[in-house]
Amino acid sequence: DGDSKLDLVNNNAAESSLITEELTEVRDEPRTMHAQEKQSTSLSILFPAPSSPSRTSVNAGYTNTSWKANEASRRLVFCGEASRFENGRFFWSSSQFVRRTMALFVEPPLLVIAREPKNSAEVREALREIDNLDPILQDSQILSREYLIAETVLELNVCKLRLSMLTAPTSIVIDPSESDGDGSQRKILDCRRMSCFEFIHPAENILISAMEVDNSDTFPEVALSEKSRSTYAITSRWEDEISNVLLSLHGSLGNKISGELTWRHQLILGTLHSHVVSGNYTLLEQALIGKGNPDSPYRKIDERDEAGADCSLPTSKGKNSPCHICCEQLDTKSLSMILSCSKPRRADPNALNEMSETPMYVALTRGDSSAEMRNPIMCLKALEAWGGQIVILPYDQCSSGLSPIFKLSSSWDDVGLKSGFQFYDCQYPIPDEQADGFGRSLGAVFQYPFHAAIVSLRFKVMKISNKNDKNVFTKADEKSISDTLKLLSDVGFELNERLEEHSTNPTELNEMVGFTPLQILAAAALDLLHVADSLEDNLTNVDLIIASEIIRSSSDILVARGARVWVDAPTIARPNRGPPRKGNSDHPCESSVILQPIELSNMNMESNKDLVKVLGGIDRLAAIRAKWFADKTTKGSGQIFLPGKGLSIQLVDSMLPGGSHQTSCAVCWKKFGKIINRKHVCRASRRYLCEECSGKAVFIDNDLCRVSDGQFNLAKYNLLCKEGKDRKEVAEKRKERKTRIEEAQSKRSDNTLKARAISEDAAREELFGSVGRAVKNLFVEEVVEQDSAQAVNDDVNGVMNSLSQTRNAFVERGQKLNNLVEKTSALNNTSEEFAKMAKELADSQEKGIFGW
Repeated sequence: DGDSKLDLVNNNAAESSLITEELTEVRDEPRTMHAQEKQSTSLSILFPAPSSPSRTSVNAGYTNTSWKANEASRRLVFCGEASRFENGRFFWSSSQFVRRTMALFVEPPLLVIAREPKNSAEVREALREIDNLDPILQDSQILSREYLIAETVLELNVCKLRLSMLTAPTSIVIDPSESDGDGSQRKILDCRRMSCFEFIHPAENILISAMEVDNSDTFPEVALSEKSRSTYAITSRWEDEISNVLLSLHGSLGNKISGELTWRHQLILGTLHSHVVSGNYTLLEQALIGKGNPDSPYRKIDERDEAGADCSLPTSKGKNSPCHICCEQLDTKSLSMILSCSKPRRADPNALNEMSETPMYVALTRGDSSAEMRNPIMCLKALEAWGGQIVILPYDQCSSGLSPIFKLSSSWDDVGLKSGFQFYDCQYPIPDEQADGFGRSLGAVFQYPFHAAIVSLRFKVMKISNKNDKNVFTKADEKSISDTLKLLSDVGFELNERLEEHSTNPTELNEMVGFTPLQILAAAALDLLHVADSLEDNLTNVDLIIASEIIRSSSDILVARGARVWVDAPTIARPNRGPPRKGNSDHPCESSVILQPIELSNMNMESNKDLVKVLGGIDRLAAIRAKWFADKTTKGSGQIFLPGKGLSIQLVDSMLPGGSHQTSCAVCWKKFGKIINRKHVCRASRRYLCEECSGKAVFIDNDLCRVSDGQFNLAKYNLLCKEGKDRKEVAEKRKERKTRIEEAQSKRSDNTLKARAISEDAAREELFGSVGRAVKNLFVEEVVEQDSAQAVNDDVNGVMNSLSQTRNAFVERGQKLNNLVEKTSALNNTSEEFAKMAKELADSQEKGIFGW
């Protein structure tokens, strides 16, 4: 059995290869046509007369006169016969395929669907518009044979093409007549309908089939198998020709919207990618489920498709898998469908595109970048659940060479950063860093995001001087960069770390070697002063005003979180390192803006008052700095600290960027001394630091741990999150307690109502219960036979007594009601007499003593 199955597979593979070669030969035939044939086809098309009942509204405004006037500029690309699907016009008529001739033109791009004339009179009536000769003398048979009547003219610039299920098995043919009102139930039609490709036009949708069969055919599987090769070839030929015209028409659109993948599959429908781009969850689900089913009707018509829909195949341009496309659109539903499809092979959640980017990388850095409030977290969670990772290869092995944290920081995308830090481990020990997890600094691992965010500010400031760039800054930019800087300090990046040169850094960073983030911000302030001097409207320029506000607010944030204002000037290399390679980078700068060279002497804030003024002023910065010094310790939460005390901890020197070294501070590069600027150990990052960079401590488990400023900010942020979580838990408990109290009160109220109802039922039972039980015993319950007639008489007497008591009770109540009526009547009479006396008294007072 195993050998026979293997032979069958080999035979199928050979047959599939042979079919592929034959179809390739058919599709690659020269697509040329004799000029005489083109000319005759162009002239033989006529339009029904305006008064003809067969004239349709979908004719692109053409008449016989205008069609003939454009004859010289019109160029025919392809023509041939096909079948058009027509629904029955009346309830007694059935749908059918009718033979038509189609002609594809460019300049202008048109598709003409023509039919044979009904009779010679129809041709004569149409010819009267363009020919002065009397066509009555012409032969009727010649007229009917030489001319075609245009039934529909489609302008392709407003059309879409849905591929046939014969050539694209994931294309779903929809029958509106067989769906319910909202279109949720979509049914696949018979094999003939599955061979159709569809034109989607604003006026109507047109189904065309290239299968050469009659409407009377029953489509047996054997006959269909014999016709599939030729049908596939001609269908593919038509789809290729039409697709080429559509793509050439919308080529400019593709340059505006992120390349081929976003717009191509909005014009050419039916592929998996088109379902992903359109966000059509229903069609994508049907396509994937249908291809995974071995008994699917797709297999009956597409003999070459032995494997089914492969959701892991990348596109020819960009090598983006369907997962990448979903992540660009942040389409979580479509992404989940693709990841759950297991046949013929499961989609790889870590597939790499042309830029060596994983789908998680794409979702995090540019997913739905046009949206004002994007949220990639759902796509990231879906991919992580299937084993996805943000980065697979090291940055120096990737085409882009940029960490996602660097890219998000450069674009001031605080939303993306928040999402990224949920999936990145940004705490020491750093994964994949030497044997003990300590080597490079946190900033060096992620390509110095603090520095990258402020370098981007420098580029934008320099754009202001370009008169062609308008509205460089917006009001939202100030909030974006502020939130970005706050978030980076909260996760532990150092605010006084000098940027160390490395080949994996982008060029714009290696140009700022030796700078701290605040020094780069000072460079941006110098750029702003330079640009302001070059502009005439520097007092009213909106971009200058917003940029100065951003620089001031950014300096406040940096200083408030530990950045030092009075620091040494930048140096080109860290002590005890090799010769500098400043500007040398494997990843050149992508920006076309050239930054101004920086005079290091101008960055002395003690002497450059204009620079300090742009940053906020000396007094303002000193007051903010004083608040930072006032906070010395905090409680620790969620961090791993190195055991030991002081210099008793022995650390290994590292030559990596940001690595520890026993001769200089790993953050600010100051050399250690025995008395001044002594060496200390950060027990969180496990690096040697100077006194200024490690003046804070974290209290944890009755132990006071000296840490760097960045790790101190991280501890404060963790504590704040923990307190916020605790407050949330307390609020939830209070809410639960309030709910329980309300439920208890409601239950108590229900018990009160039940007790009242029981009391009323007891009173009613006391009044009428004996009568009811007696009647029930007589007429409802089964009466036990008595031996003596005396028992029956006793029961009757008991009923009579009960009735008598009830009657007496009613009589007594009636008497009480009569007494109440009499008392009410007497009260009414007394009231009338009193009113009469009051009236007489009022009259006598009006007449006076003498009666007048």
